[in-house]
Amino acid sequence: EMSIYAAFALISQMCAEANEGHFELGTWTDPVHKDIRNDRAPFFPIAIYLVDDRIYVRGDFSNEGYLSPGDQIVSINGHSDQLILDHLRKFVPSDGYIETYRDRQIATSFPWLYYLYISQTRQFNIEYIPRSGGEVKQAITFGLTRGQRKSNAIRRYTIPPPKEKSTRDLYTVEFK
Repeated sequence: EMSIYAAFALISQMCAEANEGHFELGTWTDPVHKDIRNDRAPFFPIAIYLVDDRIYVRGDFSNEGYLSPGDQIVSINGHSDQLILDHLRKFVPSDGYIETYRDRQIATSFPWLYYLYISQTRQFNIEYIPRSGGEVKQAITFGLTRGQRKSNAIRRYTIPPPKEKSTRDLYTVEFK
């Protein structure tokens, strides 16, 4: 006997060996995914991107909000960034031998891939280096459901629309 997550991981690993990145395993209604879809499973509350085989924060959607975009995540729950990435790469197929495709899939789906293939934990002990540099810091954050993450993302990262439209808006672009 094994958990549904362990069985899903074995099947995913077998499928990843095909290096066919244009297929998906399971649906959001199957027993492995449904709790995430139905807003019942708290999972990793931070969006990431990968640069030079390192994990960086794209957005912190946690309730705590300790991390900032650009902070480098060095470890999660005692596992180094390299160990986590190497582990996830076993379950996500590349597109042929295009490994950047696999890494993009991992970056885009990291929060629920962590949940599916590493741990269904609710607490995350994160070691990180602030984007400004300096020593490694620690933060403890807790998993959130999709709905909670979305609510925090809107509140924390949505840029309010300009107060007044003008013809100038048609010809200029400003990034704040």
